[in-house]
Amino acid sequence: MNFTANITNGNNVNFTISTLVPNANYTIKRDGALYNISQADSSGTIRFNNSLWPDRTFTVEQVIEYGSAPGTSAHVNLTKIPNALVFLYTQAGTPYDFTLSAANGTFQFNNVPVGSYYVNVSKAGFVSNQTLVTVTAGTVNVGTLTMQYYDLNGDGRINILDLNSTGIDIYSQSMRRSNL
Repeated sequence: MNFTANITNGNNVNFTISTLVPNANYTIKRDGALYNISQADSSGTIRFNNSLWPDRTFTVEQVIEYGSAPGTSAHVNLTKIPNALVFLYTQAGTPYDFTLSAANGTFQFNNVPVGSYYVNVSKAGFVSNQTLVTVTAGTVNVGTLTMQYYDLNGDGRINILDLNSTGIDIYSQSMRRSNL
């Protein structure tokens, strides 16, 4: 953090603090008490002044805002999927948190710092689904993440019986490919 102070007259000092997080909110405390809340500009700079002297101690702290991200896991026909594993990843791909969907398919992440995240939902027998969500202060609904179900005959494996249940004629498709 860079910090400068310029005296404009015998009693007033202008402060400029740079290399902060652009557009983030900061609290400014004077002698431990809240003095001001300021938002850094797009270059990461805040400015404030003080005319109460002689000696003052100023601290500047970033205000971390939090939000919640609820959503629902569902089969392609919108049947709710309980006990689906739901991961929350930072936009850089680092795991942040995880949970299981409830009996009604819902899930929720609470106290998430504002920012962009990936939500990934998966369960055995399904193809996982992922979406990007931007968490803001308050609640941002992830929505319904649908997954394609592949274990159609319920034997715990994805195999030729499941493919036949989808109506795909595997024999005809393989014959067409071999005749090409």
